[in-house]
Amino acid sequence: MQDTRIIGDIVNAVRPQADDVVIEIGPGLAAITEPLAKS
Repeated sequence: MQDTRIIGDIVNAVRPQADDVVIEIGPGLAAITEPLAKS
């Protein structure tokens, strides 16, 4: 995934909290994992 707007939309939809445990399964290049972890 390369569209940063879509990545941002996904991260915003998840609304991660500091104490959440998130497991992302996928054969990618961490396009969602990194922004999700930073948020």
